[in-house]
Amino acid sequence: MTILFPSGRESALLEKSYPAGRESSPGFSPQLSWSHYRALMRVTDEEARAFYEPETVECGWSKAQLERQI
Repeated sequence: MTILFPSGRESALLEKSYPAGRESSPGFSPQLSWSHYRALMRVTDEEARAFYEPETVECGWSKAQLERQI
């Protein structure tokens, strides 16, 4: 059985698609859970959503607190 490892261009594509370690995707805060983001997705006004996301991180709101604020 031969195991092939990506090299060159394929390796660069994998690194871009799947960041290693504790790196996070731009635009997502590691302090917020998926439950927080599910609540934020229900906010239809983009400006309001842009306000609530950093405010949640700064104030340390739980998901329930975020939903009350919304």
